[in-house]
Amino acid sequence: VLGVFGLCGCTKIQDAVDDAEVGDMIVVYNGTYTENVCVDKRLKLRGEGADVVTVRAARSGHEVFEVTADRVYILGFTVTGATGSNVAGIRLYDADHCVISENNAHGNCEGIRLHLSSNNTLANNTLDLNNRYGIRFLGNSNNNMIKDNTLNSNGMDGIYMYSSHNTLTGNTLNSNGRDGIYITDSSNNTLANNTLNSNEHCGIHLHSYYYKYNPKKPNTPNTPNTPN
Repeated sequence: VLGVFGLCGCTKIQDAVDDAEVGDMIVVYNGTYTENVCVDKRLKLRGEGADVVTVRAARSGHEVFEVTADRVYILGFTVTGATGSNVAGIRLYDADHCVISENNAHGNCEGIRLHLSSNNTLANNTLDLNNRYGIRFLGNSNNNMIKDNTLNSNGMDGIYMYSSHNTLTGNTLNSNGRDGIYITDSSNNTLANNTLNSNEHCGIHLHSYYYKYNPKKPNTPNTPNTPN
């Protein structure tokens, strides 16, 4: 176990990550840390609690936590200040079997983003007051479990999903600026026991660009153009 302000003598989370061996746990003690952290090996990062450990982006155009390795755990942090266009407090990129839990992501462009990342668990996070999305799924982020999160008062959607075979259960999504849950061009997702109130447009919005621009009814044969 390595500790920030603890056993390893590190004063930055990134220094502890760089010094750690694959499979280590890093314990981050209470305080405010101003940095952008890249996690590129299998580690467990555990803050003493989101109420006492804050990580603020040193560069607002980059993620607070960027995860590019499989089987990473991030638990017990407040992450904020990643306000640049299309950046998130926590981003998983090509990262599978990770656990993101008991964090508070607010004041970012997006709270958490998954891109090319599958078989992850996001649980018991509070993702409020982000400029665009609480959680955003981009392509090929499949078979993820999203459970028992709170996603309120985000500027656009609580959850934006462009991926398939995901499970959303027990989440609370209220007072978001567009939809509680927005799912586009996706299939085989499971939504169960979620609470969605007072979202500006829809509680749950299912959308397809394919059918919007290709409105032919299923099982209707194509009809060739007939010259006048």
